[in-house]
Amino acid sequence: GREMSPLPGIILAAGLSRRMEGKCKLLLPFRGRAMVAHAARAALDGGLNPVVLVVGPHSPSEVAQACLKEASAENGRIRVATAERAAMGQAESLKAGLTFMRKLAPDAPGVMVLLGDLPLVDGDLVQRLASAFLAAYHEQNAPFCVVPRAEREGRRGNPAVLHAGLFADVTRLSGDVGARRIIAAHPLLEIPCAGDACLADADTPEAYAALLERTDVPEDMAPRLSRS
Repeated sequence: GREMSPLPGIILAAGLSRRMEGKCKLLLPFRGRAMVAHAARAALDGGLNPVVLVVGPHSPSEVAQACLKEASAENGRIRVATAERAAMGQAESLKAGLTFMRKLAPDAPGVMVLLGDLPLVDGDLVQRLASAFLAAYHEQNAPFCVVPRAEREGRRGNPAVLHAGLFADVTRLSGDVGARRIIAAHPLLEIPCAGDACLADADTPEAYAALLERTDVPEDMAPRLSRS
């Protein structure tokens, strides 16, 4: 293994998935796992610690179960927080996750925010973002953010890393803003990414179908596919 970074992670998994025809999109199968389990795997493989999984008050219990299963060998590395006001928008999930994370890791230099529906994000990308953040953290005094940028598409994606100096700003967010407003208002370190893993979400039935058709499996995933 990789050395444990002191960077914690928050996985936002409280989405009501209104767009997925009544199905909880986070439990849709993808490459032998529930969609959301890929976010947990990426956070763990990327060295984040602790990892806070944010669910909503009406989330199926399988969402937490799928993620906790990924951490079964490392008891306690994934903790579950419930965002009671998740229906009010993503900001509420982010705030709930951050409040819980700060109790577990009061001295964290920042936090990585992962989305539960970006299953191509892997531990390597998480580690690259975490390493870039931690290296810059020791050189910068002003708060900043780190985001991946899909080179071909020329677009910023997820997960994002927020500096601890921005935590107070997070607590003032409301509605469906998420961290976008904070990221837009502060210095940004963009990490170029070859593929579009940082953009490829499963937000609609069409997007999910397109993900299932993809064959660009990372080398280390190939052996796992036969076991499902």
